[in-house]
Amino acid sequence: MPIRTLHTASVEPYLGSGAYGDQYGAAYDLPGTYEGRRQLVRAGDGSEAVSEGTFYAEDADVEPGSRVTVLGRTSYVLTVSVFDGRRGSHVEIALA
Repeated sequence: MPIRTLHTASVEPYLGSGAYGDQYGAAYDLPGTYEGRRQLVRAGDGSEAVSEGTFYAEDADVEPGSRVTVLGRTSYVLTVSVFDGRRGSHVEIALA
């Protein structure tokens, strides 16, 4: 089942940390759906953080640390979960 596109997120890919702080690439639009819901998420390194919302998209190559603006609020990607099943595939992007 495809993800309903209700929102568009502006994603700035995380490029790394430099002499002047974190560096981000050019922004691009990502269609999907935002859900504001607080939950505890665990990153790949085992650390835990509180996510303030989740963005659902059909196909996305988003890395943790990227900057995401949706509904006028700027957040940072904590985790990205990819789901691939018989009813379709999607990604869930947990935002801080």
